[in-house]
Amino acid sequence: MPVNGGGQGSTGGSSADPYARRALRQALVLGRLGVGIVPVRDVGPGQLVPMIRWEQDGPLLGEERIAGFFAAHPEAGLAITLDNSTRGGPRLGCIDDDSGKHDPGVLPRPKPLGGYRESTRSGGTHDLFTYRTPLPLGAPSRVTGLGGFVDVLVGGLMYVAPTVNLGRGEYRVLVRLDIPIPEFDTVGLALDAANPWLLAAWRAKAAGGDRAPTDMVVRPDTRPVPPDVAEALHRMRETGRAGELAAWIAEHTSGDTRDFALCYAVAGHAVAVGTSATYVRDAIACPHPEWAPGPNLDRTLARMRMRPPAGVTTLLRYPEGRAADAACNGGTPRPVLDPALARWAYREARRSP
Repeated sequence: MPVNGGGQGSTGGSSADPYARRALRQALVLGRLGVGIVPVRDVGPGQLVPMIRWEQDGPLLGEERIAGFFAAHPEAGLAITLDNSTRGGPRLGCIDDDSGKHDPGVLPRPKPLGGYRESTRSGGTHDLFTYRTPLPLGAPSRVTGLGGFVDVLVGGLMYVAPTVNLGRGEYRVLVRLDIPIPEFDTVGLALDAANPWLLAAWRAKAAGGDRAPTDMVVRPDTRPVPPDVAEALHRMRETGRAGELAAWIAEHTSGDTRDFALCYAVAGHAVAVGTSATYVRDAIACPHPEWAPGPNLDRTLARMRMRPPAGVTTLLRYPEGRAADAACNGGTPRPVLDPALARWAYREARRSP
């Protein structure tokens, strides 16, 4: 039977903070399903750290313990343990669609599984499912970067709504836990239901450990690393029409007004020609903390190296891409968008569920 949160019941707390109430309510509903609860603290863009020693002492279990912790720490965000089978709880899996920041290109996004769903801090989605048959011994519990934009998580810790990570975004409930979490016999059946290409990619990458499927690996540029942004943009233009458009976008538009995904699309072209992390950041000139130097940026660039950069069709979805197309064809591009209006529209879009 599918896992269901049942009645919402009392939140167990009386905090006047709406965020604290939502976090506590969600923690209690998940806790009733037998899921381990791990409160997290926001320590900066991209950094949410556990507030308990969950690996040594275990997660929070039981309504009294969960309610007591969140009442004492109303600022706490929420994470859950995915494999709860050793305590008699469900084996949870998550299809983490990161296309909010990694452009899927020609690959179709995973379809909703029909149960609990939330949006992530980077504009993607989490779809939860349960599965009855455990993974074979030695199979990886976290396979990342499928198609360049999908992670499959079946173990460890996962951040969930309504957690807020200042400077990075927040997790929001799209489909409440009143709707049962769908159950599958195996992880593979869940992935096949989301999209058959996802199952094939997961099997290939899981079998090869950290290696990606060969048809998703991009041959690295063998020339020396570009010494500056100008050389990086020159190389991008040499790669073809998509690279030419991406270079124009980098040179003529502002990173603080572009759609979030377009910055990633442009950066993918810079990475494909061997550009260093510093000059990738300079080329896209995006002030979002996601591009700050550090492990988050390193992981992002590593993902980009595992797939081809965005094509012409993808770039033309954006007004900057269409302006680039007009300019590169010798026409007069229309203004992309008033920067102040673009910033307002971007903020409104990020606020919507």
